[in-house]
Amino acid sequence: MAVGLVRHPPGTGDARRRRVRIEQALRADEEGYALADIVEIDDVILREDGALLVVEGMAVRFDAYAVLVTGAVDRARVEDLAERLRLLLVDVPEPGE
Repeated sequence: MAVGLVRHPPGTGDARRRRVRIEQALRADEEGYALADIVEIDDVILREDGALLVVEGMAVRFDAYAVLVTGAVDRARVEDLAERLRLLLVDVPEPGE
């Protein structure tokens, strides 16, 4: 089981958001994980502090093995979370990278 974390740049449209979700799901499958859900940081509705708390809660609840990360997240904080919960950190590039 894996949990996804994505930071979208301001003004990201729905089509791009869907494409990122597809890329995360495909990468989870390649790595051998089922993707529980993807938490999206957009700095309007959900900021990074709240997103990391949600990711942590989901990872514990689903007994996740990995967190998949896309976009410009605070790498040190995500690495700390992964280390505390013993999660594998998997980088998923933005579509087109």
